[in-house]
Formats: sequence, structure tokens, C-alpha cells
Amino acid sequence: KEATEITIEIIERFEAYEQHKIALFSIPQTYAEALRLAADQAEEIKELKPKAEALERIAVSDGSMCITNAAKDLQVRPKELFNYLIQNGWIYRRNGNATWLAYQKKIQQGLLEHKVTEISCDDGSQKIIEQAKVTRKGLAKLAELLNRKAA
Repeated sequence: KEATEITIEIIERFEAYEQHKIALFSIPQTYAEALRLAADQAEEIKELKPKAEALERIAVSDGSMCITNAAKDLQVRPKELFNYLIQNGWIYRRNGNATWLAYQKKIQQGLLEHKVTEISCDDGSQKIIEQAKVTRKGLAKLAELLNRKAA
């Protein structure tokens, strides 16, 4: 195709997009259309409200969980959740270390916690274990983000 043909095709596609966008977000022209739109929106809100309230209850509850358990709650494979957290700046590893750590920004936002636990080994020595954990607020945020990504 020539540049002119490509330009025309782009313009036509843009115009079609604009027309579709206008059709999706048109302003009611009559009182009856406005009432129908309001009724439709009220029904949609009625359906979404319990889900939003449940998500809010999860977000403000106490506690945290390991990333693998968070993946189970979010109904995704743990590997997918780890990849998402890595790619989106939630967790990282220091060079030469196998432990996942939470980025400070996510800790400050209350989405992740950094847990440090001291355990006793069989030989009587003590060992420090570090672990990034997802808070309830983080779980709610991840559910929202993963739903957006899927849509």
C-alpha cells in the first residue's frame, strides 16, 4: 500500500472508533431515555455493591500471607503471581540470595510486609528467615489489578 492509502485507512479507522465511542457514551435525548439509563445504572450498582463491600472487608482486615497462599486465594498459579509481582515492582531478590524481598514502596503502601523469623536448626543453631508477605490490603489490590488485566 502507498502512504496515502495507509493514511486514509488510519483516518477511516479513527473516525469509526470515534463514532463507536460516541455511541457507547451518548447523552440521553429524552426524559424516558434518561430514566432508563438511571435504572440500568442503579441495577448495575446493586449487583456490584456486595462485591465491592466484600473486597473492602478483605482490604481492612489484619494479617498477611505468603505469596503462594495469596495466589491460591486469587485463583492464579503461584508462578503467575510471582511473575506479576516481579514485573510490576512488588518484589525482588538480592544478588546471590534466593529470598524474595518486598520493595519499600509496597511496604509503605501497606500492600506487602517483610517478615523476619528466627528458627532453631536441628544442630541447635539459630537461623534468620526473611519473607515477603501479602497483606489483606495487598490481596484486595492484586485482585483488582488482575481482574483489570484479564478484562
